[in-house]
Amino acid sequence: MDNVKLRRPKITQDAFDQCIKVLLDKNIEPTVTRIVKEIGGSFNTISPMFEKWRTEKKQSLYDSAVPDFVQLASEKMGKEWWTMVQHDVTDRIQRVENDAQMRVNELKKECDEYLVSIVEFEETLDLKIVEIEKLKQTHAHAIKLVHSQVEEYKELHSESQKRYQALVEASSIERDTIKAEFNKEKEKINAQFEKQTQYEKSMTEKMEKTLRDLIDEKEKTIQALNTKLSKASK
Repeated sequence: MDNVKLRRPKITQDAFDQCIKVLLDKNIEPTVTRIVKEIGGSFNTISPMFEKWRTEKKQSLYDSAVPDFVQLASEKMGKEWWTMVQHDVTDRIQRVENDAQMRVNELKKECDEYLVSIVEFEETLDLKIVEIEKLKQTHAHAIKLVHSQVEEYKELHSESQKRYQALVEASSIERDTIKAEFNKEKEKINAQFEKQTQYEKSMTEKMEKTLRDLIDEKEKTIQALNTKLSKASK
């Protein structure tokens, strides 16, 4: 089976750093989705760079000196206040990271489920190709029709792979929308598969009836010959 491969330009660290600077200068909070939109690349490429930048940013916050105005008011009170602020910021950052990780895990689970569906569809497609090879020996018209439908299945399979790639990279798409599109696509494929199955069943029944009629005709011919031979022997 052919796999859909999306080629993307290689993203350098310099390009990533420059994009971060541009977003911050515009007072825009950098995210993986925004960076991919600005300079290209994929979630898998940008995410490690983004995590490294965010860790360095967090460490820079931890290592920052106590402000001068706090030291002038009260060095002891200022340090306690600053420590409290750092803990509060750390807690907030951790909550945001946890929420983001939960969202990523949900999207990964959806991607895995969608991938399983694609694999099952590929297996079904392989079975249809095997059936075509068998039908080539018995019915030329059926072969032409089924071959046309298999090409449609291939197009649907290609479209499904594109949707899967889009799901992996467009992590900002809402889960309910993705599921609705997936279910609609799945229903469409199932309907076409059911239609094909009914057609093949009908063709099989017709061929079986034709064979039975031929067998009956041959049996009648044999009986007639036996009767003639019996009379002739007398």
